[in-house]
Amino acid sequence: MSETEHLDPKTPPLFLSALLRRLARDAKSFSPGVLNGLNQVLRSDVKSNITLTHATVDGNGIFLAASRVPTAAEIQFMLKHVRRTFPNKTTPIVHSPATSTSYLKIVDIPHVPASPKEWATKQHEAFMYALDKSPVGASLAKLLKHKPRFMRASPHSDSCWAWIDIHDTVSGSNARDYISKFISVRGVNCQIKGAKPHSGSVRCARCQ
Repeated sequence: MSETEHLDPKTPPLFLSALLRRLARDAKSFSPGVLNGLNQVLRSDVKSNITLTHATVDGNGIFLAASRVPTAAEIQFMLKHVRRTFPNKTTPIVHSPATSTSYLKIVDIPHVPASPKEWATKQHEAFMYALDKSPVGASLAKLLKHKPRFMRASPHSDSCWAWIDIHDTVSGSNARDYISKFISVRGVNCQIKGAKPHSGSVRCARCQ
């Protein structure tokens, strides 16, 4: 399986840009005229080829979509001009890095003996305990977005796989840091691999 398969296709690097935090203003403030003005100064002042396309509300901030991921210099330049356009001393405008979701799976995890109704809970407890005791696992656990999902390798196998979703950068650097590393689970070295994006819960008749 390719190590590039872990990236979330819904958050492609060429679309994401900066998230501008401003509680008192909505996305309508970033009209076509405002965005065109920003694009013009980006081209004239810093010779940038990036294009801001639209703005949407995201949580308590505003998400500016662009033709590619901006550089640090471009972000600071945009912030300077946005602050001039919308001066506000009580709610300063800052930016949050664009993020994505990466998908990983951990293989050869020892199966925890338990009744069908208790197996998922017991397996999760053993897995999270192993993460906490492992240097690699402890740092990985801090990036988890959702509860891990488990599936037995085969109906009668004594091992299972875990699928995990992690917070990542748009370039997938977090996932690349962990792919091919190992976590010790109940005395077994279990390898971390890239996984394809999924929908729903990874469960089937083989889970029990």
